[in-house]
Amino acid sequence: MTESETPTGADGDVLDRLREIQARSYTVRSDDGTVEVVANGEFKLSTVTLLQTHDLQPTRLSRAVNEACGRALEQARVATTQAIRELEGLPPELAKLLDTGTADKENR
Repeated sequence: MTESETPTGADGDVLDRLREIQARSYTVRSDDGTVEVVANGEFKLSTVTLLQTHDLQPTRLSRAVNEACGRALEQARVATTQAIRELEGLPPELAKLLDTGTADKENR
């Protein structure tokens, strides 16, 4: 089987659903409304948009970008982990990894 082929059957269905979950996007706007950030289910930022440019001070902009990026990535992580955990047919090994990762994150 080549890398581009998708297996059929139950495993193929789970893989298709995992791909769909990873493709979801999560949009967050900074509290002050200056920055909008989009993250995806792979925990990657896809866009960072500057919405306001008047009276921007570098420190304020830096804070807004940092805040929005962090919240977008956290929202993506929480929603993606929950969606994967709810998949029917999820291998027990993967569910255990999700639980371990979540526990590690909560203990930080």
